[in-house]
Amino acid sequence: MDIVMTLEPHGWMDITIQPNQGEQIEIPVSFLSDAIDEVARHIVALHKGAAEVTMAMQTEPGEYRFRIKKRSKTMIQFMVYEMSDNFSPEDVTKGRLLMSEELTLVKLTKLFYRELSKLKKWDRRNITNGGVLISL
Repeated sequence: MDIVMTLEPHGWMDITIQPNQGEQIEIPVSFLSDAIDEVARHIVALHKGAAEVTMAMQTEPGEYRFRIKKRSKTMIQFMVYEMSDNFSPEDVTKGRLLMSEELTLVKLTKLFYRELSKLKKWDRRNITNGGVLISL
């Protein structure tokens, strides 16, 4: 599995997920919410002992959710769901499951760390997010 994150102009970020099997998933993430913080906080939570986390990526309209469940101390199940509405109150399992893959927590962490580091290098200045200044 591979994950690529690319900042786009006007408050968007593309996330591309290539599972080991199946079709590539392309997610045009809107900054209606802070997707970068969402990723960072939930990866840290997994390392601090959380058994499961769900990250929401808003897409206007709709959202994608990354559901990550620990299978053991080192192995996780990474699932991507497509939801029909933004900020949906529905349980993640009500969405359409696009992929499910088992990998190590270390590998997932390295994938996201690589991409977050790349975003930071892409613009060491600040990025304006709908009038709110965020620092990478």
